[in-house]
Amino acid sequence: MVSYYPMFSRRFRKDVAALPKHKKLLFFGSLILLVSVFFPWYSENDEYLGNQIYYGITGPLYFVGITILILSVAVFFYNLLEIQHKKVPKLPLQEWIFSLIAGVSSFYLLLLSVTVYLHPRFGINLNTKTTAFGITVGFIGAALLTVGAMVQRKMTQSGLTESEEIPEIVEESPKIPTLINISPSQRRMQQENLKRVPTIEDKELENLRMDI
Repeated sequence: MVSYYPMFSRRFRKDVAALPKHKKLLFFGSLILLVSVFFPWYSENDEYLGNQIYYGITGPLYFVGITILILSVAVFFYNLLEIQHKKVPKLPLQEWIFSLIAGVSSFYLLLLSVTVYLHPRFGINLNTKTTAFGITVGFIGAALLTVGAMVQRKMTQSGLTESEEIPEIVEESPKIPTLINISPSQRRMQQENLKRVPTIEDKELENLRMDI
């Protein structure tokens, strides 16, 4: 049965499996970070309001979750277009810088949310309060996204270094192949004949051969 959803098709899974390591980190890191804002981030038990649960995009810090959602969606769909071999938008900066900004910013916003939620002055008449698993999922996604951007940075810089180092091409003089194999004894006889100065008798014998 052929799937009608591109992300679940066999070809798509094959393309994802063939991705380099940094691309996999960027793709799955942004996907995990995207999903984390829809999970519970914080829960508290109030004496009057009862049990309260805040998701990443709800509660007093909803704008933090929306910002992380925007950053993760941007990185995720950029990599998704590349996997599907579609035209990607041109970025004003290098891809690894864009991904690194998204990862570090998301990590900072998650840490800020934790410090606010767990601050002793946050909440009134509380019996218990704790961070939920959505925060942990968000930290995992932000960490993968940041590591993927750093790996991509390293690969990009090493690629530029290799392209700048152009190996020197040394042209060797062509070798003329020997068509006739001459033995060492024959070569010595030829050299002796070249060094020998013809005498008068040799010239007379040569003249007689010509007259005949």
